[in-house]
Amino acid sequence: MVRIASEIHFVDGYFNVDDDSLFTENYKQIIKKLAKHRNTPDYPFPSLTIHCCPDVPEKITENGLKQHYVPLIPIGKSVKVFVWQIEEDVKIKKGNHPFHNRYVLTKHCGVIVGYGTDSYKKPTDAPDVLQVIDHEIYRKLWNQIQDEEFPMIQIEEGNKFVINGTKKV
Repeated sequence: MVRIASEIHFVDGYFNVDDDSLFTENYKQIIKKLAKHRNTPDYPFPSLTIHCCPDVPEKITENGLKQHYVPLIPIGKSVKVFVWQIEEDVKIKKGNHPFHNRYVLTKHCGVIVGYGTDSYKKPTDAPDVLQVIDHEIYRKLWNQIQDEEFPMIQIEEGNKFVINGTKKV
């Protein structure tokens, strides 16, 4: 699905970035593979967007992400990042977060990632669980991403940015 998509959205409320982050390593691997296999005019690097909603939004910094991803992204291509925040007056109960599940969405379909996006460095015996999203749910998620409107969360100015690549291909 990801290898052929022209537009990919990773919706991962638990995404984090630092030198030891398992998420950082997983997304680095995805970007590396996309850059390696998607670098011709007929088969270009896709439009790639990461949506996250960390408990501490300040941990997801543009500079921190650039440090890890700029050298992996082909020149002339970019990765967009949207750091969502829970609205001030909203109290989220455990398990009731809008980004509780992890999703990978493309223009044609999407999957729920039940486990595995943070296990790159420390594999476990637990299986990765991927499930195709029902079309009605997929459409709702896709529209919310396109409109940048989710219930209970918002993107404040400065919390969406673009990381431009420097990798020669």
